[in-house]
Amino acid sequence: MRMLSAAGLLLNLWLTGCGALPSPPLAQATPLPTPVVVPLPALLGELPRWSGQQLELIALLVVRDGTRVLARGADPSPAAAVWLAEPPPAAIATAARAGPVLVRAAGRLSPAGAYGTGQRYPYQFAATRLELLHPERTTLANLALNPQALDRLPLRVEGVLLARPGEALLVDRVSPAGVPTSDAQQIKLAPLVPDEALMARLTRAGDVVWGAVVVEGWWQAGVLTPLRISARGAP
Repeated sequence: MRMLSAAGLLLNLWLTGCGALPSPPLAQATPLPTPVVVPLPALLGELPRWSGQQLELIALLVVRDGTRVLARGADPSPAAAVWLAEPPPAAIATAARAGPVLVRAAGRLSPAGAYGTGQRYPYQFAATRLELLHPERTTLANLALNPQALDRLPLRVEGVLLARPGEALLVDRVSPAGVPTSDAQQIKLAPLVPDEALMARLTRAGDVVWGAVVVEGWWQAGVLTPLRISARGAP
């Protein structure tokens, strides 16, 4: 018995020292692809590019008078919106009937065709998921100093809009002449489509307009894409 015990002990030590066959590596979970998130203004600028693709769309939902569209601003015209293929969930539709609401729609952009009321819309979006977004209030200083902290989030920011064709900024301090002060914080806005009602409430100097506004939009990669802009103090 002693010899067997010693032999067994030696065998165990040999296996431990030399090592048994290594255990197979643990299977690694394949990371899910990050969804492509596209604010509606960017989609409208390149509709053929996104046709037929799966994506998450950030837009205003407009529901009124038999119309249901994902829009840029409150404008439901075919040039500023895509038709929503299926009616939104009841709770979201009720909220949207009181005024446009910000939503995230996951689904597919249909190929070019004729959709919606009177078949006036050249594109439609078939959403498999639709959710309300509630913009987070923040400040220009916070965004300018911590641009990554709020990436890929809906935001509500107050500031002074400075816009001219092809370029727009939001700043927190300007001189009486509308020029940013030396200590002003600022962020870049995606190119704006002129809103004549808004522009009429702002100050114009040549091709530049400026004035205090509230912007609701999508913050991504250091740029805020406005979905809704209103003059500060507007009802």
